[in-house]
Amino acid sequence: MFKTVSGTFNVFFIRVTCVATETCILPCSYQGGSDALIHWFHVTPQYVRIHAYYHNQDQLYFQNQRYRGRTSLFKDQLSRGNASVQLTGVEVQDQGRYRCFVNAGGAIKVSLVNLKVEDTRNMTV
Repeated sequence: MFKTVSGTFNVFFIRVTCVATETCILPCSYQGGSDALIHWFHVTPQYVRIHAYYHNQDQLYFQNQRYRGRTSLFKDQLSRGNASVQLTGVEVQDQGRYRCFVNAGGAIKVSLVNLKVEDTRNMTV
């Protein structure tokens, strides 16, 4: 937990392993409620935006093109605090650290997800 001038926020670290070409869920949760602001980033030197949600709808105008059509939230579960993002067609290049930022009514939560991608297509038996 971190204390700032404006309040307190929590940071969580999660590890996820997914298989290339399949669907993967990057977990993120918060206290729940309405009107949440959710930002997902692939943490690279440029902080690549993979998904954004605010004003009760997806905001994908600034979404990185590599993630277009590959991300979605569980909108029916947002009020219960599920801000996880589903990533389809996982690619080896997707491997790395992701940041989920949620601001719900002034309560801020940050989750860092370390994604490992296994490429079973090149494995021999």
